[in-house]
Formats: sequence, C-alpha cells, structure tokens
Amino acid sequence: MSSIASLYFIDRRLVRRLNRRPLRELLGDRDEMRVAARVLDLLDAYAREVEPEYDWSGYCMQSVLTHLEEQGARFGTLRRRCGLTYLVETLPRHIDLTGYEDLFGQDPEEALMAAEDTVALLRTATAARRAGELLLIMVG
Repeated sequence: MSSIASLYFIDRRLVRRLNRRPLRELLGDRDEMRVAARVLDLLDAYAREVEPEYDWSGYCMQSVLTHLEEQGARFGTLRRRCGLTYLVETLPRHIDLTGYEDLFGQDPEEALMAAEDTVALLRTATAARRAGELLLIMVG
C-alpha cells in the first residue's frame, strides 16, 4: 500500500483546540479508521486544501521533511495516531538537496526531481498562508 501526503491550511486556534486532549478522546472513539475519517471531516469543515495537490508519494514527503528538519526546518505537532502529521512553522532560506538522491532509495534523478518539486510546493504553500494559519501536512 502506498502512502500519500495531503496538505492543508489550518487555523492555529483549531490546532490548539485539538491538542488540548488526545484526539481519540476529543472525538470519542477508539477505532483508528473512524478517527481518521473524523479528522478528515474536521479538515473539510475548518481547513483549506493546498492547491495543487501533491503528486509524489507520502514516503517521499516524509523523507524530504526529515531532510529539511536536519537543515533547520521547524515543525510543530498535532497529537494524533493515524499517520504522521507535520505543522510547518518555518523553512530554511537555503535548502541543500545535495545527497538527497541517495536518501530516498530510488532512481537518483527521479528522487532529486521529487525533492525539488516537494520543496517548491512547500515554499509556495508557506508563502500563501493567511495570518493565523499553519501549513498542515498529513502523511499516511
């Protein structure tokens, strides 16, 4: 099964509300699939999806985010158990993708293209945020 990555703009106040208690407790359910569906319902109601959609796999996004974190990118967290979640706070001004092609474990040329596309989308999305919004990236 392939992993996917979805990007949203979400109000900081909603993130604080969701982080007050574990998400399962907040949503009143113990079933992972129902919790995931409810999270998506919350996002549909209170977040805006980033356009264009992310075309690479969630594994690629996760790999690029890990690489960026090593270079100084800061990510907040949203407490949840269904997949990985990143709240993008800042990206480094200069992003060095040297050596990235070896990190992803794929064709080096394709891996570098995927990383460059991912960074370009993250830069565009962070620049398009409205005041009080965070960029939410869900990988799962």
